[in-house]
Amino acid sequence: QVDALTPEGQPNYPILILLLETLRHLERGEQDKLISYFNLQLLQHLGYMPELYQCVSCLSPIQPTRNTFTPALGGVICLVCDGEKTSRYSVEGSDHYAAPLSLSALKVLRFMRDNPYQLVQGLRIKSILGAELENLLRGYTSYIVERQLNTPSFLHKLRRIPDLPTSQIGP
Repeated sequence: QVDALTPEGQPNYPILILLLETLRHLERGEQDKLISYFNLQLLQHLGYMPELYQCVSCLSPIQPTRNTFTPALGGVICLVCDGEKTSRYSVEGSDHYAAPLSLSALKVLRFMRDNPYQLVQGLRIKSILGAELENLLRGYTSYIVERQLNTPSFLHKLRRIPDLPTSQIGP
C-alpha cells in the first residue's frame, strides 16, 4: 500500500517512521485498530485525508447522525445532500460509489485522525464497526490509486497464522 501511494525514489521519513511503528505493533499481535489507524495516518501524510467535519457537497458541518462517505469527493456527505440525490457529488456521466457511514465510524475516524496510536489502542471497537472502518478506508485508498490493493488479502492471511513461540523463530 505504501508502495502504491508514494513516489518511487523519494524519501519520506514520516511515512517510514509510521510504517516501522506499525510493523512493531503488528509483531506484538495488534491488527484491527492498527490497520485502520495506519491507513488513515498514511492518507494524512500524503495529503489525502478525507473530510470528516463538513459536508463535501454543501460545506455545512456534519451532524451527529447517519451520513454517507464518497471517495470521489474525498469525504462525508450530510444526510440532507444524500437525501436530495442531486448530481452535486457525482461527476457528469459517472455514478460514484457512496457508502453509508455510521455515527460510530465517523467518531472513531475523527478520533484516529486527531490522536496518537497510544490513545487509539484504548478504544473498544466491535468487529462490525472494525469491518466498516476497514472497508471504507480500503475503498477510499483503492479509489485514490485507481486499482485494488493486495494489502487487505495479505493482512487476512496474517490473521490466520497461529502465534509461534519466539523460540521457534530464527536460528
